[in-house]
Amino acid sequence: MNYEKFIQPREIGIGKRTFAVSKIPALTAQQIYSVVSKSVSDNGVIGITSLPPQTVRQILGYTALFADDSWISMETESIINDTFKDNFGDMQVLVIEMVKENFGFFVSGKLLEKLVELETETDSE
Repeated sequence: MNYEKFIQPREIGIGKRTFAVSKIPALTAQQIYSVVSKSVSDNGVIGITSLPPQTVRQILGYTALFADDSWISMETESIINDTFKDNFGDMQVLVIEMVKENFGFFVSGKLLEKLVELETETDSE
């Protein structure tokens, strides 16, 4: 995959389609991370699938679908809606893959463990 906007792109299969996922630039990732971590804090792990539409659009803006021998960037709401009109579940899988790709330190448990340790230390003082 040769797409200028993407950082360390990786191709993944979801359903019968191929998508490219990218690292998200740091400052944009920080904005998204704030929303993801709040959603997980409020809703548990299922919170990753309950993100606001604006955040989902931001996340999917760093993905692309391979169709008709070319890559289609998921940069607009109409492209996202058209791509997932028949399978909302595939969109959720792609969002989860992007969260894992960009925030693996959070979803892997390592950050969660450190935060719990820090909270426990603070509570015991």
